[in-house]
Amino acid sequence: MIQINPREVAAEAMVQILAEGAYNNTALRRLLRQNGAMSQQDRAFVTEIVNGTLRNIYYVDYVIDQFSNTKLNKIKPWLLAVMRTAVYQMLFMDVPDNAACNEAVKLATARGYKSLSGFVNGVLRAIGRGKTEIKLPQKGTAEYLSVVYSHSLWLVKMWVAYYGYEKTEALCQADNEAPDVTIRVNTLKTDAETLAKQLEEKGITVRQGSLWKDALHLSRTADLGRLAEFQEGLFHVQDESSQTAVAVLDPQKGEKILDLCAAPGGKTFTMAERMENSGEIHAGDIYEHKAELIADGAHRLGISIVKTSVRDASVEDTSAIGAYDRVLADVPCSGLGLLRKKPDIRLKKDGSEIDA
Repeated sequence: MIQINPREVAAEAMVQILAEGAYNNTALRRLLRQNGAMSQQDRAFVTEIVNGTLRNIYYVDYVIDQFSNTKLNKIKPWLLAVMRTAVYQMLFMDVPDNAACNEAVKLATARGYKSLSGFVNGVLRAIGRGKTEIKLPQKGTAEYLSVVYSHSLWLVKMWVAYYGYEKTEALCQADNEAPDVTIRVNTLKTDAETLAKQLEEKGITVRQGSLWKDALHLSRTADLGRLAEFQEGLFHVQDESSQTAVAVLDPQKGEKILDLCAAPGGKTFTMAERMENSGEIHAGDIYEHKAELIADGAHRLGISIVKTSVRDASVEDTSAIGAYDRVLADVPCSGLGLLRKKPDIRLKKDGSEIDA
């Protein structure tokens, strides 16, 4: 029987995300599929460690820096990933300190860092002993919010200037709550009640959407792409806020609609389902591979009215003027509203995107 160490998979994901610049969702999904022999419990464990460590990365690094004589940028990427994930387990998960430390030492040794395993062990043991006495920045300061809630200092300062301290703290707290996964039922093939029963039979916790009857919130699942219901096109992943945008647009059966900046296609698919696959939707994106992603998703869902194209929505297209019943424009933004859903964003934003 294949033995896969979930902590090793989690550490590898962290290396790919933080040292090599991979996207969190992409790296995690790829590694879970490469290690498909893991149990559902272990897959969920890996997902929690990776997302949780990223969500609390500034705090985790702040703690390591307090107990390590070696600066973070001098620690080998693999060892730093192992230590970060171990500290997250010690501070935020119901994992005994000894277990987190011992497993971290094993991972360090297994990758050829036996000579540095003592360093890893020493730092982690010290954190275990002193984790209740960690010195934080002064309360009431932007620095305090930045460390405790793991948000960039520039972002915290900007929010405080716009919204005040208390609302900024509330925003940071909300960003650090682990989100569930929200899906939109493909009403061309099934209904919410039927799909919910099918998913619950597989041990997935299902909760009805708070805004829309065709939205379902899922928890206790790691890789939706492996589900037969996903492969059969019974749903696509989409937050209720995105479903709300389509409801406001209110596309009608038989209409001709232009969807600008359409990738990855969630709103396109929801429009087609609301239109009962009758009419025409022109879905464009600036990148060819993203247009292909939309086409693939439409095919999986059994949608035939979507026509994809590569187009730059910032360039005037005179042929489109007056040619559509409705237009949906989900234009590029700062991405800061996705901090909760995509925790790696907090490490990849420097504010320049806002001006752009």
